Amino acid sequence: MDFDGGNLGDIVRNSGYDVVVLNFPTYYREEDQQWIYGGADYIERNSMLLVELIKFINNLKVGNEENIVIGPSMGGLVARYALNYMEANNIDHETRLYISFDTPHAGANVPIGFQHMFNYLAYGLSTWVGDFSVESLRPLVDGVLKSPAARQMLWDHFESHVQSGSAEFNNNDALPQPHPFFNIFYDAIDTVGPSEYPENTRNIAIINGSSPPERFFFNNGNPVNPGDQVLDAFLPNVSTMTDAYLDAWYTPNINETKDVSNVYIDAPWFCFCDITSTAVAQSHGHTAGVDSAPGGLFDINELTATYASSDPVVDVFVNQLLTNYFTFIPSISAMDYFTNNWYENMDIPDRTPFDAWSMPTTNEPHVQLTPENVEFALNEIFQGNSPGVILDDQDKKPAIVFVEDGDGNVFNGKIYASSARGASRNGNGNSNGAFGNPGDWSVDLVVSEKSPQQAAQDFGGFTESGHPLYDLGDGNLSMIHEGMGAIGWGSFAANAYNRSSGLGSVSLGFNTIAGPQVGAADGINGGNVGQFSAGYGTRAIGNVATATGFRNTASGTASVSMGNYNYATGDSTIALGKENWAEGASTVAIGFQNWAAGGGSTALGQENVSWGTTNFTAGYQNIAGDTSAAIGTAGSATAMGKYNTASGRSSFAGNRGTKALNQASASLGLG
Repeated sequence: MDFDGGNLGDIVRNSGYDVVVLNFPTYYREEDQQWIYGGADYIERNSMLLVELIKFINNLKVGNEENIVIGPSMGGLVARYALNYMEANNIDHETRLYISFDTPHAGANVPIGFQHMFNYLAYGLSTWVGDFSVESLRPLVDGVLKSPAARQMLWDHFESHVQSGSAEFNNNDALPQPHPFFNIFYDAIDTVGPSEYPENTRNIAIINGSSPPERFFFNNGNPVNPGDQVLDAFLPNVSTMTDAYLDAWYTPNINETKDVSNVYIDAPWFCFCDITSTAVAQSHGHTAGVDSAPGGLFDINELTATYASSDPVVDVFVNQLLTNYFTFIPSISAMDYFTNNWYENMDIPDRTPFDAWSMPTTNEPHVQLTPENVEFALNEIFQGNSPGVILDDQDKKPAIVFVEDGDGNVFNGKIYASSARGASRNGNGNSNGAFGNPGDWSVDLVVSEKSPQQAAQDFGGFTESGHPLYDLGDGNLSMIHEGMGAIGWGSFAANAYNRSSGLGSVSLGFNTIAGPQVGAADGINGGNVGQFSAGYGTRAIGNVATATGFRNTASGTASVSMGNYNYATGDSTIALGKENWAEGASTVAIGFQNWAAGGGSTALGQENVSWGTTNFTAGYQNIAGDTSAAIGTAGSATAMGKYNTASGRSSFAGNRGTKALNQASASLGLG
């Protein structure tokens, strides 16, 4: 529902309307074990789904507001049939407005020359030496052209022209011929209700075809006329020593009979198996062919790209087209204008069943929204009121504003998201129950409608307890603090429920803290600076600390905590992975549940403990240092492998299950 100026759905939603979209996906029907391609299914069956949806919506509605039903393209037929059916069966549809959007009330069109060519290339190239048929075109033929909806809507359908058991056309009867489903459906939609159109609604039309009639154009800028050639393609080497020639024309002028498709396969001379097929079309004496009539235009590139996979024949067909468009929904059909001439100037209002309409002066792509037809639709939806008017960007409320000093001057460079947004600071950047006062030269784009206490409780309820290693917590809520937003001098905070309180600190993500939880940097100094947090529930609260990921804490100076629920509490420490603790100064804990306790120690892998000063562990469940004594005892010990213990000073234990208990001892091997 996008257009050059916004989105129609967003406009009506913002004006208090609910928007319900009915789509028709592919589904499997259990009762007869058939796959149903919803968007191309029988229109009557889809209409019954809309009937049920309208009844469901009406049962849920509160108040007396009536529905507005918009039917784009075939959806306009679905909606028209459904509303007529409900009126005929005394079911109150509670609908005041029916909008038909470029809907084929008198039939749709795919050039019969293209239909012949697609079907012939897909199924007609079988010879005694082999089948050269283009299988990639078969989904287009079977899934689109032969679908129930196409058979019901196409004014001229190839299946009514092909000879029995062949892909060849019967060129002796070349006037437009719909599939038998066409007359069955249009007779049904005209008679399902008391009238051809719903009687208890205002019925309006938006069309994409021009009025007065105008031409559309070739790629070279010349107008497309009835009978013009639109394809002159040569495909060398489509098979061994085999070339193909494809030509197509749009349906001819009044009373003319002309070729509309020619397929010639030039096979090797020695097999005597050249293939030639021609389709002829004849126009009535009262109108020229529909392919170039005024109407909503279909982009041929979109048709082949959607339904035919990459294939040389398809690629050449698309690349050598002389125009990218054909008339899909003639203007006459979209208006259901009473005439037998596709090119007639629709200047007699009584010949259309619609109460009002929007018509462009040039032909547009099918179901294209424009500022003009959107304005028409909104005027009808809002019944002449203007709640849907959207201001130009330069006239809208500013999203980001400065704090002012009372004399209209910017105060200390403070920038914040305007309170007009909601879930923001009070006017002029003032603090409230959620936000603290902004720091000088700060930028605050944070969203919060909760107090720090509420956010800490509602978003995880994380406490300083329960970590498998870290045991210095007091059990209080981890994310409690004095106020959201960019609180520190020169800080930046954005996203939701975040706080940046350090000098030049940055807080991003969801419910994160960069800087101290109590107090904030109010000037330039080196004691509370440069913190960075991102993720969810993370805290970079040490000086120059970094914390990213989930529930990580970096509380030491120049510490780093990244991953899932890690603590880096010592100065210049690193904790990476999950549930690690880098406790001593200059320690590193990487992996899963590793504890680097002694200063300068490293613990890598899983569930290792580096207890002494400058200890090193790597592997699984190794211990370096004397854990029965104070942290830092038995320094410079190393334990690597699995289940090893190096508890003596400068000891080494490696491999599996070994113990080096004495100073400068070493133990290797197994057990």
